[in-house]
Amino acid sequence: MQYPGNGIIKVMNLEPNESGKVIGWWIGWPEKNPKLFGKITGLHGRSGNLMVRFQKGLPGQAIGTKIVIAKRKSDIRI
Repeated sequence: MQYPGNGIIKVMNLEPNESGKVIGWWIGWPEKNPKLFGKITGLHGRSGNLMVRFQKGLPGQAIGTKIVIAKRKSDIRI
C-alpha cells in the first residue's frame, strides 16, 4: 500500500449502482471486536469499489478480511 491510512474495499452484496448510498458510513476492522475505524469517502471506479480513510494505518493482515459497515460509528459493536 502506498498510503497506509487509505484503502479500497469491495462490498460483496452491494450492486455497483447502489455503492454511492454508503458514502459517509463508518467501517470497523476486524469484523469481530473492531479496533480500527474508517470512513467511506467515495467511489473508486465504476465496479462498486469504495475508498476508505482510516484513523490509523491498516496492517497488512487486513487484506482480504471481513469488516463491519454501519451508518454511525456508535452502531459498530465493540
